[in-house]
Amino acid sequence: FNEMKQEGILPNIITYSTMINKADNFEDALPLFNEMKQEGILPNIVTYNTMINKADNFEDALPLFNEMKQEDILPDIITYNTMINKADNFEDAWSLFLEMKEVDIKPDKITRQALYKLSDGNKENDKLIKESFKGTK
Repeated sequence: FNEMKQEGILPNIITYSTMINKADNFEDALPLFNEMKQEGILPNIVTYNTMINKADNFEDALPLFNEMKQEDILPDIITYNTMINKADNFEDAWSLFLEMKEVDIKPDKITRQALYKLSDGNKENDKLIKESFKGTK
């Protein structure tokens, strides 16, 4: 990557997204993500999803999720499921689930499993989940 830049070959969205994906952790990926934006290369859905996935926790992922939407990059099922999986509590996860449905993204079994995990046996939450997934596989 550095050799490429030294040779005058400018990285593009694919190069940066690949490097971000290959980064060992969020702390290594973040400088690449910021450099990419400083170079005027706009992140795409793949870049944001990769960064959100690499985030250590919900608090690190949430600003990326919000930035993505501000940049008019629509989150997809992968984005929402990753955010729900990173949520610290059922309320945050449920809020994301409702938003997901509001923008016509159909929740799947991964969504359901993540919600049940955060519900942690709470009967009211479990009932909400069950009712919301009626008729889906």
